[in-house]
Amino acid sequence: TIIRPALIPVTLEIFVVARPDKFGCPAPSATAIKTALLENIALLNGQDISWFLVRSIIEAQFPTVEVTAIAGERDGITYPLNTAINIGFVEIATLAFEDVTVTLT
Repeated sequence: TIIRPALIPVTLEIFVVARPDKFGCPAPSATAIKTALLENIALLNGQDISWFLVRSIIEAQFPTVEVTAIAGERDGITYPLNTAINIGFVEIATLAFEDVTVTLT
């Protein structure tokens, strides 16, 4: 049997601290961080969107960026800071560029 997972749009807000590197190069912009996340995330059916998942992708791309918190929403349900956004086994999360916000703190 083939299962076609339901697409679940997720809104995600990511809070980061971005610092210049030791050579004085500026920190990446919020747009660069968001683009890197969306290009490198590979969501599977039933995979929750967690702080660890987001953090591991962003911090692997930018060593001078620290993800301090995430907040998300799906189906009108708002999740508290750093709480994984639950995705059921027969669901798959989708992240659109306009639904992801990166806030530099």
